Amino acid sequence: MKSPVEQLSNMLSICINCANITLEIIVHRELDKNYLMKSLGLEESVFENSMNELLEKDVIVSFENDQNITLYKVAHLLDIKKRISADSDTYQTLKGVIFPDLATNGKISLLKYEGWEGIRQVYLEVLSEAIQSGEEILAFEEILNKVESGIGAEFLGNYLNRRIENKVMAKVITTDTASAREYAIGRNESFTDVQIAADLSLSGTINIVGDLIMSYSMKPLQGTLLRDHSQANNLKNIFNLVWNASGTA
Repeated sequence: MKSPVEQLSNMLSICINCANITLEIIVHRELDKNYLMKSLGLEESVFENSMNELLEKDVIVSFENDQNITLYKVAHLLDIKKRISADSDTYQTLKGVIFPDLATNGKISLLKYEGWEGIRQVYLEVLSEAIQSGEEILAFEEILNKVESGIGAEFLGNYLNRRIENKVMAKVITTDTASAREYAIGRNESFTDVQIAADLSLSGTINIVGDLIMSYSMKPLQGTLLRDHSQANNLKNIFNLVWNASGTA
């Protein structure tokens, strides 16, 4: 089976670099040239050729922000979704990366995703659930510095700003490492509280909020997003037991 990037390339009749750029912009909503080149490892000439193709095919549009910096965003996300949906196999593969759509009527639903693009998108889904439910986010995090490095500083900054703006608290339980202790310093000021569990071994990341459970591992880089009221409550109870038993970071 072709990868999501290859399928997007075929469905929209764009080059592979164009598909990578499009996915990155969909996940972040809007990005500038420097971030895209650095994030995707593209030379300037390759980026310019790819962006020209995307602009000509009306997949991406450019605009200037208040600082006169040129940004790029997807021109017609719903139209792209419609074109991808024409092939159900392609849509099923891509929806975990681009268009997560879980049931909100209490029914159990599950989607799978892969890569940092998918992880960024489900973090946004978790934040949206927290805003709608008014609950705090409960998180088991394996290796915090690797997550920050992989997910991208710009995305993480935007995510954190949005979480703070909406006064969404996140409680994080992590293993006892030097990077975890460094991460914990000053986090309470950003609506984040960290507990270090000395005897806890983690191999992956889990976020719980509302009826959602987000989980992923780094080897391989993939995960699931589950809506299940009972399972979410069970994990919240487990989290609170570990939280109360752990020392303050």
